[in-house]
Amino acid sequence: MGLTDIFTPEERVTLPVSSLLGLYETTANATAKALFMENAIKCRVPHEHIYAMLTGKPDTLAEYQETGLSPAEVSDCVADLAEARVELEKAKLEIEELRKELKPSSSEKATHNAVESAEEA
Repeated sequence: MGLTDIFTPEERVTLPVSSLLGLYETTANATAKALFMENAIKCRVPHEHIYAMLTGKPDTLAEYQETGLSPAEVSDCVADLAEARVELEKAKLEIEELRKELKPSSSEKATHNAVESAEEA
């Protein structure tokens, strides 16, 4: 008994024609999608359009299409928005720090109240 005895020759498998056609169509569709994607990349089609073509969901571009901007301009706008959000958060923190500095502490309030009451008397 050697290693070659473990392996058997290929056996025949019964495959209905409908299953064969389904397998063929699936393979053909996958090949066609791969070919379209390859051609789109070679032609520098924006990735949003390639994604919409592959998924069949054109509404993924609805927000982009309403703007009338190119994909590069949309990307720039998104980057600018992210930068603006970061700046806004920094400004909020600065404002909070300034409020804390301007807010008198409880000991300062007590001193201020004592001075006011002494002036009134």
